[in-house]
Amino acid sequence: MKLDSAGKSLNIDVDYVPYSNNSRQYVNALTYIQDKNVNNNFNIFTPSTQRVNIWSGKADLTYKIAGKWDMESGVKYTSIASDNLFLYNNVLEGGLSPDDSKSNNFKYTENTAAAYTSISGTLGKWDLQAGLRGEQTRTTGNSITQQLITRKTTSAYSLPCSLPIRHQRIMYSVSITTAAWNVRPICS
Repeated sequence: MKLDSAGKSLNIDVDYVPYSNNSRQYVNALTYIQDKNVNNNFNIFTPSTQRVNIWSGKADLTYKIAGKWDMESGVKYTSIASDNLFLYNNVLEGGLSPDDSKSNNFKYTENTAAAYTSISGTLGKWDLQAGLRGEQTRTTGNSITQQLITRKTTSAYSLPCSLPIRHQRIMYSVSITTAAWNVRPICS
């Protein structure tokens, strides 16, 4: 969306992606020996459901500073929620017999917030660009089956995320790019 005649613009995006899956599986395996007597009967029923909801939104603002420097800034937020249920049941003559050691009920959430800004422009015959970015992610894993909740927060920041410098001459251009990244820590 163009905000003014000087080139200021705002772009806003919001997305939602739902996913749902229901499954019911019956397995009946019989093993016979030569005289046709049943040697082994394996009979299970495994219903499962999975629900995933992904929400994301972002806003980007582009504008000029002093009429010659291009500035871009933006924010983004993403939320993911997942609910998974897998039930393992032995099928017996009297009905279903749940086997909790082979079942799994697990919920997971992840929320990520990020922001960035960058500036680019020309100073004489030099083209310059610099920027920075920050991000924080919070996750929660809830194993209902194992009665275990795991929470984790990680942050990543880059300053600058890029610093390309180029000098323009009539016959050639030289480009130097540097980057510094703070990689997400590995947590146990």
